[in-house]
Amino acid sequence: MVFKSDTVKQWAMELGFSLVGITPSVPGDDVDRLLAYLEEGRHGQMAYMENYLAKRMDPRELVENAKSVICLAVNYYQSDPVDKPVHCGQVARYAWGRDYHKILKKRLKQLAMKISEKAEMKFRCFVDSGPILEKSFAARAGLGWIGKNNLLINGKYGSWLVLGEIVTDLEFDVYDEPVNDGCCDCQKCIEACPSQALTPDRKLDARRCISYWTVEANEEMPDDIKAVAGNRFFGCDICQEVCPCNSAPVICKDREIKICHAYVDLDELARLDNEQKKEKFAGSCLRRALGKK
Repeated sequence: MVFKSDTVKQWAMELGFSLVGITPSVPGDDVDRLLAYLEEGRHGQMAYMENYLAKRMDPRELVENAKSVICLAVNYYQSDPVDKPVHCGQVARYAWGRDYHKILKKRLKQLAMKISEKAEMKFRCFVDSGPILEKSFAARAGLGWIGKNNLLINGKYGSWLVLGEIVTDLEFDVYDEPVNDGCCDCQKCIEACPSQALTPDRKLDARRCISYWTVEANEEMPDDIKAVAGNRFFGCDICQEVCPCNSAPVICKDREIKICHAYVDLDELARLDNEQKKEKFAGSCLRRALGKK
């Protein structure tokens, strides 16, 4: 059965997604970039990226006879809160609200089940947790282009997007086309990165990235990175804040994505035990970093 892509897109928007595009499930050019990234060790301690390489490179290994990848995105940009503690730890905007993994996963499953009511299909849903090149497929599905900051950039929403995918054996009547690269000669993200994690040839070295050291790494941050990290507690938005495509952000009005922890009061955090920290940050992306703070 061949399903209508316009129908899926309408349902996706009704469920609260900001963007949706559909692309064939065949591997893309980013496979070579991934292999080079791993071979050069630029993924640092993220050893999980070396796992399930066959599946990571080809969605047809994730779902038998997969034909399509439905790529979706939700805008998460919210304005800076007026009040913040004097001694605060800065948090990347994507982690200000409730854990987006749970929000997107729920909506992905709702969309997949809605399609399943009309057409028999096999599918799997992914939000960061599965071995799939999400930015690559999102770009191929026309959601935007992968910028020099290594993030997906959309003409309307900029890079303030979280991504999710449905890999399915269902075929669609129309597939989306990639959009043109909008970075052109701009180098602002590269020049602004204080730890020099970005290079002009669009490479990212996680071992130099502030976000990597505050979210992923289990070792103490190197002195040279610490010297430029400032008060960043979880993640880093510098390369997004300077991007011209983010100069007129669309404010997120999604009721499920509301501000919980735009900043962390470091004085308060020091007074809390582990159980109190877990309770305070329940339902937030910040919980994963608490054991390291």
